Amino acid sequence: MKLHNTNGLYRFCARMLVLVVFSSVFWFASPDNAFAELRVTAGVERFSWGEYSGGSKLLDESGPRYALGLTWLMEGQSGLLCGYNGKFYFNDVTYNGRDSNGAALSSNTGYQGMLNEGVLHYRVESDIKPDETDRHYLDLVTGLGLDYWVRDIKGSGGISGYKETYMIGFLRAGLVMLPVKNGLEVAAGFKYPLYLNEKAGFQSAGLADADLVLTPKPDLSYYGSIGWRFENAVSVTFDFDSYRFKESDPVSYTVGGVAAANPMVQPESRMEVYTLKVGYSF
Repeated sequence: MKLHNTNGLYRFCARMLVLVVFSSVFWFASPDNAFAELRVTAGVERFSWGEYSGGSKLLDESGPRYALGLTWLMEGQSGLLCGYNGKFYFNDVTYNGRDSNGAALSSNTGYQGMLNEGVLHYRVESDIKPDETDRHYLDLVTGLGLDYWVRDIKGSGGISGYKETYMIGFLRAGLVMLPVKNGLEVAAGFKYPLYLNEKAGFQSAGLADADLVLTPKPDLSYYGSIGWRFENAVSVTFDFDSYRFKESDPVSYTVGGVAAANPMVQPESRMEVYTLKVGYSF
């Protein structure tokens, strides 16, 4: 797998570094929340991406991806708690589509990306005592994050290979039940994109005189997880995450100085990711 060192990725990582530093300063400045949990995770994802037009599927991509994650959350009995959620994911998946005559086409698509999210928990006040380690907290959760990935469609047969870069700013909100020490963990909620940007690398692939910037329209999606935290600080979790994008507005382009007959659109798109991961808490 090749890592694509783009300026956009550098800017993205710099913004996320500022977010982590700000969160850390906020943490150390809060005497009532002097402790926090840091958890590292590693897992395998079952990834699926589909594109649709008029109710018919145009193409699908599916297969395993690998993910490394980091989460951080302040400890506290009640009130606002600051946190962070980050993930790096990568691998090639199978591409299946059809040409204009309906003939099947197959290739591979490489994915690599990074998600960074600042999180706020509001812990509902309860009568839990510090020594009642078999009980659970209930938190209202909201998160504001950026998801950046490169989608590298490999040229094969009738498929024209090119790269797409996605930058998604999203809002997440839901509920989470967390054990005081060990036990069941459950979370569920919804996501909504606040910012969508897709850059199709047509110029470098020789498909157009310039790269195209498309803006898929946002749609509501859902997420959830269930897992178990053991007494030895190890956890096992099964996650579901998703995106839903409506079709973008058409974008005109030229090839060799001549206007293309049909403008380009990003079709309605649906992403679903199922992840089984193992974590260790510090």
